[in-house]
Amino acid sequence: MSDGSSRQETLIAWRDELVSQIAQLREQQAALLEEMSRKEVQLRNIELLLESEGFLVPEQRVLRPGRDGSLSDRAFVILKETGRPWHYRQLADKLREIGVHIPGNDRAANLLSHIGRDERFQRVKRGTYALAEWKTRAISKPRSGSGEGKESPGSDYSEGKL
Repeated sequence: MSDGSSRQETLIAWRDELVSQIAQLREQQAALLEEMSRKEVQLRNIELLLESEGFLVPEQRVLRPGRDGSLSDRAFVILKETGRPWHYRQLADKLREIGVHIPGNDRAANLLSHIGRDERFQRVKRGTYALAEWKTRAISKPRSGSGEGKESPGSDYSEGKL
């Protein structure tokens, strides 16, 4: 019986060591993702400044969607692949699920600030964004005093509205 319990103790020790190593790697990953995200923002800003000065950024240095690009680039890829509009909070959840670090206290709001100023995205209803290339009908703003154009709280893309 001591042989079985000894083997069990060894396996438990290995398991505990692996759990510890995985926790350390996750901490390192979070730090690296945060640093990478800061560097990507810096690179994008520098490239935008260069472009505003008339310098054409060589194609190989431009961030491409899906290849360690900005938050907007990664959100673009998700929308493109799914082919449907997403609410920005669901989009932030999906990005975190696939391991994309979104900095800030309110990560979803940070993502919203990125896609909200990116011309590749179009707001189609409150909090919901599509790709501008889809030419999806955007929400209409209500006229003062009229209830036209207001969204119903329960409206959803899955119901075929839009």
